[in-house]
Amino acid sequence: KKFEELVKNHPLAQEEPESLLYIGDLYQEEKEPVDAFEAYDKMLKNYPNSSLYSTGRKRLEDLAFAVADGNVKYDLFWMFETSVDTRRSIEMLMSVRDNAPYAPSAARALLKVGQVYEKVGQNEQAVATYYQVVDNYPASASAPYAQYAIGYNYLNRIESGSKNKSFLKSAQEAYEDFLHRYPRHELASKAKEELNTVRYRLAALNLEVGRFYLSTGNQPSAIFYFQEAAHDQY
Repeated sequence: KKFEELVKNHPLAQEEPESLLYIGDLYQEEKEPVDAFEAYDKMLKNYPNSSLYSTGRKRLEDLAFAVADGNVKYDLFWMFETSVDTRRSIEMLMSVRDNAPYAPSAARALLKVGQVYEKVGQNEQAVATYYQVVDNYPASASAPYAQYAIGYNYLNRIESGSKNKSFLKSAQEAYEDFLHRYPRHELASKAKEELNTVRYRLAALNLEVGRFYLSTGNQPSAIFYFQEAAHDQY
């Protein structure tokens, strides 16, 4: 690996955190973000008491978020640029969380992990990660965005063609929780609008089911679903 060649050219690299930072910077200049990340990560793991620890953590955080946002490419076969794969990007973000689990960057990294999962269509993993932000970092600046993202994810799946009623109920609960916890947040107005959309869709679905039961002569079930439709509007 180039990393090993660089270590040979910098014999103190195995002992000096400053050398590992330098090697990470060199890798970034060469558009090799994965190797750069490994150098920064090695520095943090091997030298937690170094005076350069916060500098290394900042370099690693900036790189991990840039990779997740698609702003960092690497050279493939020295011919063209490509993005870092999803698995590696998530590993980088989780390392950000693990290196400073109580820092604001930890919640932000988890939120970004959820967004990465969502971007590639892994919705269950995305929602589970958003819940981790809400449950483990409830006072963080990232928590409201994670709570909102839960509702939006479920609603988006419905709008993409899913007919799973449980998604609507989950979206309703997520939006209601958001508005209860963060009534003055900048996303509150959007959450209200989308909650109204969810309630309308639930009401329409229950009306449809109620009409079906009415057509079959099952009046008790029809009344139940009509009442549910009326309740969904409030």
